[in-house]
Amino acid sequence: MLRQFLVLLMIVGITSGCSMQPVVPKTPTVNETYTQIQTPQSLDNNELKALKNGWWQTFNDSSLNSLINQAIIANPDSLSAVSAIRQARAYQSQINANAYPTVSASAGMNSQYVNKTDQQTDNYSLGLDAQWEADIFNQKSNATQSATELLQATKADYADLVISLSSEVANTYFSLRQQQQILKLVQSSLQTWKETEQLVQWQATAGLESQLAVEQARRSYAQTEATIPNYQATIAQLQHQLAGLIGVNYAQLPKSLLTEQDLPTAPDIKTNQLPLEILRNRPDVKAAEYRAKSAALNQAVAQANLYPNFVLRGSLTSTAANLADMLSVNSLITSLAASLSQTLFDNGQRKSAVMIAKEQALQALLNYKKTVLSALSEVQLANTQRQNAQQYLQKTLTALELAKNEEQLALLQYQSGQIAFSEVLIAQRTRLGLQQQVLNAQQSLLKYTISFTKSTMGDWAWQQMQAASSPKSEESENE
Repeated sequence: MLRQFLVLLMIVGITSGCSMQPVVPKTPTVNETYTQIQTPQSLDNNELKALKNGWWQTFNDSSLNSLINQAIIANPDSLSAVSAIRQARAYQSQINANAYPTVSASAGMNSQYVNKTDQQTDNYSLGLDAQWEADIFNQKSNATQSATELLQATKADYADLVISLSSEVANTYFSLRQQQQILKLVQSSLQTWKETEQLVQWQATAGLESQLAVEQARRSYAQTEATIPNYQATIAQLQHQLAGLIGVNYAQLPKSLLTEQDLPTAPDIKTNQLPLEILRNRPDVKAAEYRAKSAALNQAVAQANLYPNFVLRGSLTSTAANLADMLSVNSLITSLAASLSQTLFDNGQRKSAVMIAKEQALQALLNYKKTVLSALSEVQLANTQRQNAQQYLQKTLTALELAKNEEQLALLQYQSGQIAFSEVLIAQRTRLGLQQQVLNAQQSLLKYTISFTKSTMGDWAWQQMQAASSPKSEESENE
């Protein structure tokens, strides 16, 4: 009796040892998360190769290149999108496994002791069971293809996110440079106006100018100086936004962002009539197309569920009164069975499932059409806005040159006593306002250039997606 009990414990121990306890991942604390984002991540060779032809390279700005590269590999949304691809690939493998037979093994022991007769009966068993459902109506193949289309849609989502993320980083970066240039412009103007104020003060001391002109000069200087804290606050806000986009703490921002730098020149884009293939390669269009295909296949799966199921089953078992006879040929029992089953009444559940899948397929198709129309409108609007921004910048530059000449003439005529000092103040403020308009126009042109580029890029985004979401890179990350 003791021997059999020990054998039973051994079987239980083996089966228990083969099962792994689920490991619950530890959620990092705030301090741990803060520590993790102190050091920016580095790029591997595959990602560097994919990023070297990024659309932002046309701006020839090394700081922008570095920021976007870091954002793509460290931004939480980007990492989450890559995780979604891994999840979709695992789901595809799970659905694909349904097309193959399932095999299970079992082992058992049964011991009975009759007190009245003092007899003990032992029985040992081992078994293998296999089951396979034939895919007569393409139910499994359609489900597998649907999961494949869903995986492609998830990859397209990542490509679309990379485009949006890189565009957001570029726009934020250009806004930062614009505000830094405006701050530098205001500080430079204050230095010039301080000299003008001293000139008015000297003329007032000599009796050549009234005290009103002195107060006007002081008021103009103080009024302009009061705008500096607002520009500084805006600059700090944009720097914090960039830190969040690239996945680092504010203290870890590149030092180049703390000093002013000129806005880059917007690249000249030659466009005639955009080919339809450019729109079709847009990641958001591709994602909607893949989801429409997946939904159509799911409708076919639901339709196939209305038909009978054909299942093949086989088993190999061995039973014996002692362990020595377990592997004997005489103790083996084999069986093979085939079954055909059809649900006769389910109160309309399967028909309702078909109707649900049909409407979901229709909704996915309509969303695909909507996405195509939206993409076409976005391209046309972005191109129009970019052309208007170019014209506005050119005209504003012309007006600025005239304003500079006006300021110089006004100052000369004031020094010669031909005009009042108020005319000089007007000329100075007009010139400063137009300089700010030029910076705004440059930033707007960059913004609409990014919008147009974003609306037409497709090939680069797919290359980046392939580099970041390839199974090899995912396996290395999981390790």
